[in-house]
Amino acid sequence: MRHEHRRWKVCFGKNFWGTQEENDPGEELRVDREFEWHGYKWRIPAVYRCRQGLVVDFAMEVPQEELRAYMEKWGLTEDGECNRTLTRAEEQQMEQENPLNVGFCAELELNGMRLHSRDGCGAGYLPGEMAGDDTVAAFRRHYGLDETTVWKFWRESYPWATRSRKSCSKRFRVLEVRLEAELEQHPAGRFRTPAVGGSVTLHEPGNAQTYQLTALDVRSETLELPDCDGWERPNCFCMMTYRLTPAAENFFLSDCAEGDHPHRRPRNLPPERAALEKKYGLEPQGEGDAAIAVIGGADGPTAVFCTVRGSADEAEGVAAACSSCYFEPVEPEHITWQAAFCRRPCAGAVVPLLAAP
Repeated sequence: MRHEHRRWKVCFGKNFWGTQEENDPGEELRVDREFEWHGYKWRIPAVYRCRQGLVVDFAMEVPQEELRAYMEKWGLTEDGECNRTLTRAEEQQMEQENPLNVGFCAELELNGMRLHSRDGCGAGYLPGEMAGDDTVAAFRRHYGLDETTVWKFWRESYPWATRSRKSCSKRFRVLEVRLEAELEQHPAGRFRTPAVGGSVTLHEPGNAQTYQLTALDVRSETLELPDCDGWERPNCFCMMTYRLTPAAENFFLSDCAEGDHPHRRPRNLPPERAALEKKYGLEPQGEGDAAIAVIGGADGPTAVFCTVRGSADEAEGVAAACSSCYFEPVEPEHITWQAAFCRRPCAGAVVPLLAAP
């Protein structure tokens, strides 16, 4: 079956699938840069100079055997569905191990000026699976990439450093991309909330360093939440202030349990309507269908995210963590915490793209 290929056009701030109509296409500057980083082979085939800034296309090659082993380990079908129930920790581990989910941050340096990404998107290409997706296949075709290889594509848009005409340089003396891998979490053990003054010992994975976590304050808290959308949300949680010795950057605590799910508040309905809803399982409609945007979603648990570092006058390593939210007051000793250290899986890299002769 022949596909009607659209004219290749790349516009600033647009993803692979969005319409490019009424947008000025960028000027393509082929760089065809190949390099190895983060354990994979990468390509930056082209940069596009647009009126608003620069657009950079990235392509990462994923070995098919690595993707196949990943899918077999987690019981994933060809369409990406998992055939078994996973715990919260397993879901996080599965996402972190996904070879098509490499996280990174890329900055550009143009003539000594730093450009930061404002918009970006990504898409995967599987041989034989994406034949009908002309948008993703067009990326591979335009750059002449192997159609039998698994690819992950990214497109990042970088606005000019300032509105001054000087930052919109027409002459690129030096253009390079600076890559930095995103932090990855490494579990460091679970423990029940200790009593105030109590301590637990933690070990950072892959590191001989031993840490001591001491509870400085443990208490149950209740949030005052607005009631304007017909939903009742859990608002009780445990807050623990602690000291980590020695102090460590990128250390996190989270509740091992998901917490309670929001639910609709009961309404006073006419008897006949209440009977129909009960008999046929009808979903009530109206203002209550609005999305929840305070601290949780209608189809998921509510969580409180809190990281409180100690002030300059306090001891180094003092922080606070909050549990998930529940409808009933939380007894701190019933909360099980997951400790994790975050670190970057590899060193950063600087890749030259263009240089004046």
